[in-house]
Amino acid sequence: MTRYVEASIMTPYAMRGETAWINRILGIWKESAPGLYPDRVDALEPPRGSSELPIDESRFRGSADWYGRRASPGVSFTCQPAVHWHATLTVDVRGAKVEQYLGPASDLIVALGLDMAADYAYVHLADDAAGNGVYGAYCNTLRRGLPPLYWRTYFGAPYVELFGAECLEHADVFRVERVAWGYMLQLTEVPPGPRTWTEYVAARERAADSLGRDAFQTPTKPAERRPKMFDHPQPIAIDGSPFVYRSANDDFEELRAALLSRAKLALEEQGRIEPFAAVITTSYALEPVELQASQGPRRDREIVDELESAIRARVADGSIQASGVVCDEARKSSDPRFTRAVVLSFEHRDGHRGIRVIMPYRRLASGGLEYGTLQWPDIKQRLFQG
Repeated sequence: MTRYVEASIMTPYAMRGETAWINRILGIWKESAPGLYPDRVDALEPPRGSSELPIDESRFRGSADWYGRRASPGVSFTCQPAVHWHATLTVDVRGAKVEQYLGPASDLIVALGLDMAADYAYVHLADDAAGNGVYGAYCNTLRRGLPPLYWRTYFGAPYVELFGAECLEHADVFRVERVAWGYMLQLTEVPPGPRTWTEYVAARERAADSLGRDAFQTPTKPAERRPKMFDHPQPIAIDGSPFVYRSANDDFEELRAALLSRAKLALEEQGRIEPFAAVITTSYALEPVELQASQGPRRDREIVDELESAIRARVADGSIQASGVVCDEARKSSDPRFTRAVVLSFEHRDGHRGIRVIMPYRRLASGGLEYGTLQWPDIKQRLFQG
C-alpha cells in the first residue's frame, strides 16, 4: 500500500509568463515548510557548498516540476498555470510514516494561500489503491461544484461568501480553524486510513449535509450553488492587473503575417530578400531585430548568424518570448517550377519544437511573382533552449 500526502491550492493568479513567481514560491516554501523544501531540480543538485537550487527562471513559464531530495521524504511540486481560469499549485509528499508530513504540508498551504489569495485548497492523506484519491484543486473541476471534502479543506473568500462565515464556523466537522484568508475544516481527528475509513466517510457525509448538498457536484450532476467567480473567472497578473492569455500560436500568427508580408514586398520591389528577423517581447510588442551597419557586403549566412546572435542575447535577458528569422533559399519543391523559397524559422519560449514556414515562389516571364503551397515542418529549437 502506497500512501502519500497531497496538498493543493487554487489561486486567481495566472502564474504564466511571470518569472518572478518561482523565487516567490520557493521563498515562502523555505520559510514555512523547510523540512519539505526540495534539494534538487529533476536530476540537478545545488553546487557543492551552496543551498541555492540550480533553477533557470525560464522553466516557470509553463508547468514546472521539482523532484527529489537526497533523503526522505520525496517531494514533487507542480504548477498548472491559468489560461482562462485559475492556476493550481500541488505538492506531493511520499516517504516512510508519511502521516508526519501532514502538519508541514498544511503550514505550506496556509502560507502560500495567504500570499496568493487562494480560493480553495486541501491537504489529504491519499491512497489511490484504496479508492481514497484526490481530484486536484482545478478550476475546471470546481466550477461544476465541490468534490467530496478532503481531510483538511480550506475555503477562501469566494466560498466564505457562498456559505457564510457562520455556516463554516458551525460546520459539523472535528475542527474548524480560522486562517488569514478563510477557513480550514478538518473532518476527523486522524487522517483517513484502512482502519478509520468508515468513520471518515461518515464524517465527510455529515459535513456535506451541514454545508448544504446543493454546493457539491455528483458524477452526473453539477452543483446548484457555486461561487460567483465561476460565472466570469478572470485570472490576474502578479501586479494585480487582469491577465490576458496569449498563446504561442498567437505569437506565431502575428510573426508569420508580418514577416511574410515584408518578404513579399521585398521580392516585388527589390527582386531579392536580405535576411531579416523580428521578435515578440514579453509585453507582446512586435519589434524588428536591428543589426549594426556593415562596412562591406555580407553573405546571407553571415547575416543570419548575426540575427540569431542578437536573438540569443534577448532570450538570455528574458525580454522576448518568440522570434522569427526570414531568409531566401534555393530549395527543391514538389512542384519543379518552384526552385526558390522564402523560409521563416519560428521559435517560442513555451515550445518544445519550432516551426519552419516554407513559401515557394517563382518569377514569371511577365515579371510578376507566383507563390506555391505553404509547408509547415517542425524544427528543433536552437535559440530558445533549456
